[in-house]
Amino acid sequence: MNSRILKPIVGWGSHDFIMSIFNGFRRGTVLDAPCGHGALSVRLREQGFSVSCCDIDPELMQAEGFENRKVDLNTGRIDYDDGSFDYIACVNGLHRLYNIENAVKEFSRVLKTNGRIVISIPNYTNILRRIRFLMTGIIGHNIIKSEFIQVSDAPQAHFRNPLTIQQIHFTLLKYDFHIEGLSHDNRKVRTILLYPLGILIRVLSSIVYFRRYSDYGMNLSNALPVLLGGRHVYVVAVKKST
Repeated sequence: MNSRILKPIVGWGSHDFIMSIFNGFRRGTVLDAPCGHGALSVRLREQGFSVSCCDIDPELMQAEGFENRKVDLNTGRIDYDDGSFDYIACVNGLHRLYNIENAVKEFSRVLKTNGRIVISIPNYTNILRRIRFLMTGIIGHNIIKSEFIQVSDAPQAHFRNPLTIQQIHFTLLKYDFHIEGLSHDNRKVRTILLYPLGILIRVLSSIVYFRRYSDYGMNLSNALPVLLGGRHVYVVAVKKST
């Protein structure tokens, strides 16, 4: 099935960016988790990767020819052996979980040493959302229940977690991952116009919090792909040996 026939849950742009990352990798085995409709799985397979899938609702899968195993990443064990994969793609998945630690622990288990995980999450800490929160007290419309209500009866499907890059970083670190790259998608014009304010925030925060800047993860939250990035932030992390 052609990947363009399957509409990604997160939209074409996000998958295009994820593919630009994977196209720089040597071909190998990939776990797509959660896989949703399977649109990304198809594109990865078309580029020569061997793809396996898992999702809390395997019935969502519309692509053919994939092994798709059921897992609740909040609490469950991914039904693959230790060190099974060279790569993991977790596209807009972690912010749908109330227990990201279990997911990251399981990702670390099934990933080979020196393997890489590619994560995308909504960028809740870019400068536009920081201003929105200051003015409205709302960090993003997609954490309002009416915006994400699902047809599933599973209560864990009706949840969104406003994750920050610091939370991702410290959880990855706990399970032997090291972030080696941050990227952003297309910026809005308003973000570009706010560039001087973003630079001012970076400078002032590094002065005021200079003793704990890295301890608080502000080197990540104020990194340009995050602070002055677009709707999503993309993380590439490598699993180091313990």
